[in-house]
Amino acid sequence: MYLYDRTRDDILKAYREYPEGRACLGTYTFINSTPDMDISVIIPCYNVESYVCECLDSIAAQKGIEDISVEILAVNDGSQDGTLDILKSYRGRLKGLEILDQENMGMSGARNTAIRRSRGRYLCFVDSDDILSGNFLKKLYGSAVKHGSDIASSSYIAFRGKLIYKFRTAGRDCDPAFNGCPWGKLFRRELFDHLLFPEGFLFEDSILTHLIYPHVGRCSAVRTALYKYRSNPGGVMNSYRRGNGGLDSFYITDLMIRETERLYGTESLLSREGYDRMLSQLEINLNRISNAPENVKREVLGFQREFIDRYYQGYRTRDPRLKKVERLLKGKDGDEMKKRQEPWRE
Repeated sequence: MYLYDRTRDDILKAYREYPEGRACLGTYTFINSTPDMDISVIIPCYNVESYVCECLDSIAAQKGIEDISVEILAVNDGSQDGTLDILKSYRGRLKGLEILDQENMGMSGARNTAIRRSRGRYLCFVDSDDILSGNFLKKLYGSAVKHGSDIASSSYIAFRGKLIYKFRTAGRDCDPAFNGCPWGKLFRRELFDHLLFPEGFLFEDSILTHLIYPHVGRCSAVRTALYKYRSNPGGVMNSYRRGNGGLDSFYITDLMIRETERLYGTESLLSREGYDRMLSQLEINLNRISNAPENVKREVLGFQREFIDRYYQGYRTRDPRLKKVERLLKGKDGDEMKKRQEPWRE
């Protein structure tokens, strides 16, 4: 299955090239084949001298983990500020810290470097400007062990400066609406046996929604908000709107479709749940290119309509939230693009 045919396009590739990264490996991911730690905390760091101390201090302050073996893999991803010096200053006072220094490879490349080197039975991704509550590791690891979880999630708060603007409670069903990002969770190591974050793409966390969550056996959740997510104006979720990066959402969806078929076949893609998941993703793709030139938006819509017609004839969503995008993608709202500046949003 595929969404995008590069041989039939000149418009999109002229606007932004399709990155060459992959998610599925033909080989085993980990350097250490047998884990000998309980948790690997993975922290990609790039130009975060203003925030990384708070992050590391919150890890150093974890309580109740005397009987849990933890390694902290901090990846300095070619920082141009004082980030590396700050990381080095924590040697000797942050137990289990290992600093991995590399040229800039982006968020995916930094995470992947640490994943390959990790020794933990569970992987824990922490953004370097975020903060952990004092019993985050104890609570999540306890939940994972108690329930035999593939993924254990924490509720979280999102903050900007001193303002808390969002509180989200974790559920037990690995709902992608909650779990769209890897932070705030523990992942069983085996989930990444043949997977890595695709390098060169924005929206690299798409592997969770498409390649991990649909195939997870058991999840557990901690209802207390133990993870504090910092909204950073310079982060990818804000910066892509200022350039052409929104098109990566369409490109990475194509990659996820191809990689899903390669790993699991087409059954999950062609299921009722897979159809709804795809409608939701295709709507997100359209929203993320709302500031792109009109010819780019038309080209993306055209490829997405062809995709739905090719693989999902006869499917109908039962989710009222997806009815509108379904009508658009099945060609029943053909003039909708002309009606609004951001035509696919309510």
